[in-house]
Amino acid sequence: MLDLCKSCSLRIANGRLGDGSSVIDYLLLCENDFVLAQNFTVNSFNEWSDHAPISFCILIYYFIYYINSVNVDHSKTSIHVRWNNDLNDTFRRNIIAKLPVLNTITNNVVFDSRKDVSDCICKFTDVINSVAEPRFSYVSVTKDKSYVYQGCSKKAEWFDNECYVAKQNYVSALNKYNSCKSSSNRNEFCQLKVIYKRIVKRKKNIYEHEKLKKIERLRHQKPKDFWKLFSKKETLSNDISTDEY
Repeated sequence: MLDLCKSCSLRIANGRLGDGSSVIDYLLLCENDFVLAQNFTVNSFNEWSDHAPISFCILIYYFIYYINSVNVDHSKTSIHVRWNNDLNDTFRRNIIAKLPVLNTITNNVVFDSRKDVSDCICKFTDVINSVAEPRFSYVSVTKDKSYVYQGCSKKAEWFDNECYVAKQNYVSALNKYNSCKSSSNRNEFCQLKVIYKRIVKRKKNIYEHEKLKKIERLRHQKPKDFWKLFSKKETLSNDISTDEY
């Protein structure tokens, strides 16, 4: 999990927000999103699960999008970071120039509380970002399609009417159990959930099996169409020189 947090620039909220008892389930947040999470609590164990549930509140803003409006710009900007080998030496020189600041931060760290350690890490990260972002970050503008009403999500090809009926029964039982958490409602909900999962698994396996059989028939009967299935995939260009290899 630590490797995942490092690669995705995430932080573990347990221990930093509210009641941070040690549990299996964790809340992961970006560094700048800690101000949005409130009332973080690890609740008591209950009879319905082996896990101690966690609860928290997230501060959000609600926006009203007008789908038919032509005067509203629905584009959004996002910042990305991409390494550039041509700037290796420049980045190294600037990091070396920041060594006195980094040494001051690490030498003056106080371990009285978790907050002190977190503040030290934030300051250290800010120094690294101040050197890296002007050289490796760039801004992209993309069209925000979140305001477009999609009606219903696209279903998988194997998701037929039998799957749909089983899902409707499962969701109905779930809503019934949430409104009245009785033992009979829970048993009904669990049974219909198992039935729905089994149907979905069976339909998906049948679909994948038929697809493999179709590909196998193409390989023997229509080799040209068979290879077209793979020619659509993008080929990666090899830009490594012979000396580097």
